[in-house]
Amino acid sequence: MRSLLALPVLFLAAASADAANPPRNLGGNTNRNLVEVLSGAPNFSLLVDAVVQAGLADTLQTAGPFTLFAPTNRAFLSLPPQKLQVLLDRPDVLLETLLYHGIGDTFTAADVVGHPVSPTLTGRKVRFTVDDGCVRVNQSNVIAVDYETSNGVIHVIDRVLLPCIPALDQGDCAQPNLVQLLDSNPEFSTLATAVRVAGLAETLSSGGNFTVFAPTNAAFDALPGTVLQDLLNDPPALANVLLYHVFRGVHTEKEVATFDRFRTLQGSFVEFSTDGIDLFVNDSTIVGTDILAGNGVAHVISSVLVP
Repeated sequence: MRSLLALPVLFLAAASADAANPPRNLGGNTNRNLVEVLSGAPNFSLLVDAVVQAGLADTLQTAGPFTLFAPTNRAFLSLPPQKLQVLLDRPDVLLETLLYHGIGDTFTAADVVGHPVSPTLTGRKVRFTVDDGCVRVNQSNVIAVDYETSNGVIHVIDRVLLPCIPALDQGDCAQPNLVQLLDSNPEFSTLATAVRVAGLAETLSSGGNFTVFAPTNAAFDALPGTVLQDLLNDPPALANVLLYHVFRGVHTEKEVATFDRFRTLQGSFVEFSTDGIDLFVNDSTIVGTDILAGNGVAHVISSVLVP
């Protein structure tokens, strides 16, 4: 295998391979694993070299399943020089970057369109958008889809996905954090205030991955009597209630719909149910889903959850 250190020498050859072998020549089939399929396509030679150099080749030949967003040679060669140099110099960053292109499940193009966000093999999330029929993962266009392999599926992308880490000068960090998300929507002004009074703003602004069930202002207004004001006057009690609305990890609507119960950061469990139309967490209706933030996802609920 060639090394990524040979990138300058390979520039013309790689660019030529991209031109001569468009993504459709990938030719995935269920008799070959991800690495074998990619190795048979010249316009993915740099990705294969990177996988080998990062020590991922054996992993990506296991049973999986995996979904891989595969950058072409041209995608690697289009990286800003300083970011490319970091990948060349830092094996740990190269490994995390490659893992950021993988999902530990099989996501076809149809599945991707139905999921605005998904955790990758690093635990960090990628986000999906659809605009005029074009699918994007973060800032990269998905230019070919659904190459099946024996251990997963490959989608081709035109830009390397860069995880949001300091070594890459933050990478793909376009999304606001959860607190900024609450601040940007007047329907959550009471929740945003409560988060700050409870001393949770720093936690929910951090890089950790969280799922928040967010009550609207109307949900707080519906609390009986002086309950809301009493909570605002008692930050520890308020924090206890708010943490009952937060999960560790990113859980989309599709995942939540499969849960019977889940432990919150407060320590107690919430329970999920459905009447065949609506989805409920405890007795609260989930009225909005999959609002993506840079450090998690929020689902809107109709009433405040009480531990």
